[in-house]
Amino acid sequence: MITRKITSARKLCWLISPLFVLLLLGWFTGIANASLNRDSHSIGDLTFFMRLAPSGSFPAGSTNEDARTVKERFWIAETPVTYELWLIVYSWAIDNGYFFINAGKQGSTYGGNESTQLTGPQHPVTTITWYDSIVWCNALTEYYNFIHGTTLQPVYRSHEGVYRNATTETHLISDEKDATGFRLLTSNEWELAARTAPRAMITVARNQTVPGIEYPANSRIYWTPFDYASGATGPA
Repeated sequence: MITRKITSARKLCWLISPLFVLLLLGWFTGIANASLNRDSHSIGDLTFFMRLAPSGSFPAGSTNEDARTVKERFWIAETPVTYELWLIVYSWAIDNGYFFINAGKQGSTYGGNESTQLTGPQHPVTTITWYDSIVWCNALTEYYNFIHGTTLQPVYRSHEGVYRNATTETHLISDEKDATGFRLLTSNEWELAARTAPRAMITVARNQTVPGIEYPANSRIYWTPFDYASGATGPA
């Protein structure tokens, strides 16, 4: 997923390894612990939406006994990056000095079986590398500026400047923390969003509920325990 800094909040772009499903701005269905601000962004004829996630501390780790903190609020997308959105930005990017290792696919096959394809333009983009994803985030930032006349700064840079060529894989990539463009989620931002729960009892499967973790104590703020699907299933 991607994120970018907007005033006091940042917007995020997600990816899932190893397939690297690009999760633009986030894969997020609801935040129960914050004001549910919603933002929309248009790229051509396509509109995608983001939610404002809260800052704060949350229980983490496989034992739920660790605590981690996200210091700033951040914007996170309501869905993974669809192949449709990926392709719009990708097509602009390759015509404007960007280079990718993989062109991406729409969706995937289940268990490697071609007869169980889950594909279509509304499915997440898959089979891209981490380098492809950060180059795409920079391309989204610059394309968004081109369309809307904004001045967002690309987040990812190499020693040669803005990182636009995924085929030159390098460890010398910096993440400009104060840049306002789209970027990937940090692991803590991802876990905070995934663990957020709408209520004390969390539905984790059909007809199955588990108690959420109240943190901080007596706060009436609840989090999904480790090893369960995200509890963020409340009304958006």
